[in-house]
Amino acid sequence: MHLKDTQIKNARPTDKAYKLADGEGLHLEIKPSGSKLWRLRYRLHGKESVFSIGKYPAVSLLDARGHKNTARSLIAKGINPSLHRKQEKVKKTYESRNTFKAVAEEWLERNLNKWADKTYLQRQRLLVQDAFPYIGNMPIRDIDPAQVLSIIQKVERRAPSMATIIQQSIGAIFRLAMITLRADRDPTQATR
Repeated sequence: MHLKDTQIKNARPTDKAYKLADGEGLHLEIKPSGSKLWRLRYRLHGKESVFSIGKYPAVSLLDARGHKNTARSLIAKGINPSLHRKQEKVKKTYESRNTFKAVAEEWLERNLNKWADKTYLQRQRLLVQDAFPYIGNMPIRDIDPAQVLSIIQKVERRAPSMATIIQQSIGAIFRLAMITLRADRDPTQATR
């Protein structure tokens, strides 16, 4: 029997935790504290486990069912949904440190004491104004020469002398990414 929103809203805490089943292993656990937690009971490789989906009402009944379906498809492939979620979180954290913006900020920081203040501010302003809005949040490995060329051409239309500086800056950022094993190539080579 499937749950209804009114059942969930009307569920009150008791002295002991209890469950309201929605079907296919999905249930809402009501704690004595009053918190309501979505859980999915499943069996994988002969072992029973519980996958925590989230807290009600932040995760609605409809969302919990969606998470259940996603988890069930992983389980059908032999993948532990809890482990998969942890791996995805680590992957996202890793990727966020390997965005163009993250490497560019590292490059700027490395050169802070080597450059005159004017040079540092010029490079920083060019990157913030012209590169970050387009490729800043992209993983540095995914950026291709066409995207870099588009940025260079945009700067060239506005200030031709700055186009060379943005090209050199982006190239230096990619070389830093390459020597720190975060990129395999420098897409500015194709734009020279």
